[in-house]
Amino acid sequence: MSSTAIGIVAIVLFAIWGRCTVVKSGKGKPSSGNFRSSGRSGAVLVMHPHYIDDPDYECSRCGKRFKKSLSACPSCGAVFTDTETDMQEFEEEEDDEFDMDEEDEGLL
Repeated sequence: MSSTAIGIVAIVLFAIWGRCTVVKSGKGKPSSGNFRSSGRSGAVLVMHPHYIDDPDYECSRCGKRFKKSLSACPSCGAVFTDTETDMQEFEEEEDDEFDMDEEDEGLL
């Protein structure tokens, strides 16, 4: 079996396992109004683009940062159900680069 096929099987098993371990409130509704499992689904993949480097990605559940866009967190196993982009680091790096250019030209 190729590594791609193994990866796909692992993702499917994570998804099935996450759906089988749903924690519900006493009335049969998902707890706190959201569909949540015991730590395995409902997380957001947060992309942090950089001015020069490749983007970093972060798990909204545990805060782990990693270099690849994944479908599940390598640290806590949460399955990503949505993606968001956080431009704060990009803008800070862009401002720093602009300031450095001005210093090089003697404008500051």
